[in-house]
Amino acid sequence: SGRQQKCDFAALMRTINKLINWMFYIAIPAAAVLFAYAGLLYIRGTSSSRTTANKIFTSVGIGFIIMLVAWIGVRQAVDWLVEDKSATTFLGN
Repeated sequence: SGRQQKCDFAALMRTINKLINWMFYIAIPAAAVLFAYAGLLYIRGTSSSRTTANKIFTSVGIGFIIMLVAWIGVRQAVDWLVEDKSATTFLGN
């Protein structure tokens, strides 16, 4: 039988980190598709389609920036909460 991994707080944080990374990799193509759709609306040229395109560009851009900041924050929090006790520092401690 295979070796089982220890189920502790560090394992929970690694699982959360993997889940967030997975969502991040799904969000990138979704944002690209939405930007492409907004671009097509913008090319259409009518006043209402350009207004809709501007709203999509703004919403997706702001949402993507919020997602990046949240992703960096969660990554940093996980690093702080689950520190590797076996790792040595640059001073060798």
